[in-house]
Amino acid sequence: MQLVEDPAGSRALQATGQIPATSVVEPGVEYFIELVAGTTRSTFPSSATAARAAWVVPVDAAPVVTHQPVLFTPADTGYAVRIDVSCPTGGCTATVAYRTSPTTAGTAAWDDPSWTRDAMNVVLASEPIENLGVVTTYEANIPGDFVDIVGVDYLFRVDGGGHTSYAPGTPVADPTLAQPTYFHTHVLEPPRLVHVPAATSPYRTNIPISATATCC
Repeated sequence: MQLVEDPAGSRALQATGQIPATSVVEPGVEYFIELVAGTTRSTFPSSATAARAAWVVPVDAAPVVTHQPVLFTPADTGYAVRIDVSCPTGGCTATVAYRTSPTTAGTAAWDDPSWTRDAMNVVLASEPIENLGVVTTYEANIPGDFVDIVGVDYLFRVDGGGHTSYAPGTPVADPTLAQPTYFHTHVLEPPRLVHVPAATSPYRTNIPISATATCC
């Protein structure tokens, strides 16, 4: 650690230093501060026993998930969803859960039976990045059968290193707990036509045709 004189000119000194990132791993880091002045030695935190006391900093290596939501998509057409995952421990697995948006309020709980769940495929993986582990891109396809005009809900779960992360949401230990929310895709309604066919027509006479269309 480096001693820095107090700018106020007092006899107090400030010590600064850092714990190297290579030592910041699960389950945590222990540290203490030792001051030696001549023949005097002090530690902080102090301990009245032979065993030296230490501060403990828990280290959480839960996967970090980022996603660019799909805001709009045509009806009855499947579409892909992607996530980027920073996996500190490596070897993460990703799952997407999706459903046609319920007509009544649905829950975001992972174990809700309304969700269909699919394993996601790795489409791109980086080399290990210092302090981040491996950043991996996962992709899955939401089938067109679920893409109804009421919309599509979906969320992600990533497991790795004894941790579980959800997106959207925060890492939780119990997968049965309700997540704060889910992503929603607005489905564009296709044009609709209404037409009454002509039942009959006189010989060599123009047949008028009319139709009513809705176009979003």
